[in-house]
Amino acid sequence: MNTSKVGVTNRNVFLRAGGGKYAALNSAAEFGRPAAAPIKSRSKKGKGYTRATGTLFGDRERRGKVVFPAARDSIRRFASLQIQTTLRTLHEAGEKVK
Repeated sequence: MNTSKVGVTNRNVFLRAGGGKYAALNSAAEFGRPAAAPIKSRSKKGKGYTRATGTLFGDRERRGKVVFPAARDSIRRFASLQIQTTLRTLHEAGEKVK
């Protein structure tokens, strides 16, 4: 029985994997997963079973595949924006005092 589902909203397309714990699948999507690594799941009837993801998520990558690289690229820009905003606010406050 195939329990995986695809959903669509006005902002996203999402995949739901049937069986398997969210944390294990979430980690696999970000960092990859060894093909033979087992995932313990339960059927709708409550029977436990183990399955493997195969090569679906690609090889394990310590630095991440999506979230970590995006955060690395963005953090400098966020810090720069915060510093610029602070300096501008202080400068404008100083102008009002004069």
